Amino acid sequence: MIDCKKNYVTRDGFPVRILATDAKGVFPVVGLVDLGESEYTKQWTAGGKVDPRGFVKTNYDLVEKGGEQ
Repeated sequence: MIDCKKNYVTRDGFPVRILATDAKGVFPVVGLVDLGESEYTKQWTAGGKVDPRGFVKTNYDLVEKGGEQ
Protein backbone atom coordinates (compact mmCIF):
# COMPACT_ATOMS: atom_id res chain seq x y z
CA MET A 1 0.00 0.00 0.00
CA ILE A 2 1.18 3.49 -0.84
CA ASP A 3 1.90 5.70 2.17
CA CYS A 4 1.80 9.53 1.98
CA LYS A 5 4.65 9.69 4.50
CA LYS A 6 7.09 7.83 2.21
CA ASN A 7 8.97 9.13 -0.82
CA TYR A 8 8.25 7.69 -4.25
CA VAL A 9 9.56 7.94 -7.79
CA THR A 10 8.20 6.54 -11.03
CA ARG A 11 9.86 3.37 -12.25
CA ASP A 12 11.90 5.53 -14.64
CA GLY A 13 13.08 7.82 -11.81
CA PHE A 14 10.86 10.92 -11.80
CA PRO A 15 10.00 12.20 -8.29
CA VAL A 16 6.35 11.90 -7.24
CA ARG A 17 4.51 13.91 -4.60
CA ILE A 18 1.57 11.87 -3.25
CA LEU A 19 -1.47 14.09 -2.63
CA ALA A 20 -4.08 11.51 -1.58
CA THR A 21 -4.45 7.78 -1.07
CA ASP A 22 -8.22 7.70 -0.54
CA ALA A 23 -9.78 8.77 -3.84
CA LYS A 24 -12.83 6.75 -4.87
CA GLY A 25 -12.52 4.02 -7.46
CA VAL A 26 -9.86 1.72 -8.83
CA PHE A 27 -7.17 4.42 -8.63
CA PRO A 28 -7.23 5.82 -5.08
CA VAL A 29 -3.68 7.21 -5.16
CA VAL A 30 -3.35 10.71 -6.61
CA GLY A 31 -0.03 12.45 -7.09
CA LEU A 32 2.09 14.89 -9.02
CA VAL A 33 4.96 13.64 -11.18
CA ASP A 34 7.83 16.16 -11.23
CA LEU A 35 9.32 16.59 -14.69
CA GLY A 36 11.67 19.40 -13.64
CA GLU A 37 10.03 22.54 -15.01
CA SER A 38 6.50 21.17 -14.76
CA GLU A 39 4.38 18.63 -12.89
CA TYR A 40 1.48 16.54 -14.08
CA THR A 41 -1.21 14.69 -12.19
CA LYS A 42 -1.41 10.92 -12.26
CA GLN A 43 -3.47 8.27 -10.49
CA TRP A 44 -2.43 4.80 -9.37
CA THR A 45 -3.94 1.72 -7.75
CA ALA A 46 -3.47 1.27 -3.99
CA GLY A 47 -0.39 -0.81 -4.84
CA GLY A 48 1.14 1.95 -6.98
CA LYS A 49 0.34 0.50 -10.40
CA VAL A 50 -0.87 2.49 -13.41
CA ASP A 51 -2.57 -0.59 -14.85
CA PRO A 52 -4.93 -2.44 -12.45
CA ARG A 53 -3.84 -5.78 -13.96
CA GLY A 54 -1.05 -6.64 -11.53
CA PHE A 55 1.21 -8.32 -14.07
CA VAL A 56 1.65 -5.20 -16.22
CA LYS A 57 4.70 -3.03 -15.42
CA THR A 58 5.04 0.49 -16.81
CA ASN A 59 7.54 3.32 -16.39
CA TYR A 60 4.84 5.25 -14.49
CA ASP A 61 4.39 2.68 -11.70
CA LEU A 62 5.41 3.93 -8.26
CA VAL A 63 8.59 2.73 -6.59
CA GLU A 64 9.53 3.68 -3.05
CA LYS A 65 12.59 5.92 -3.23
CA GLY A 66 15.58 3.81 -2.33
CA GLY A 67 13.50 0.64 -2.81
CA GLU A 68 13.68 -2.09 -5.43
CA GLN A 69 12.74 -1.16 -9.00
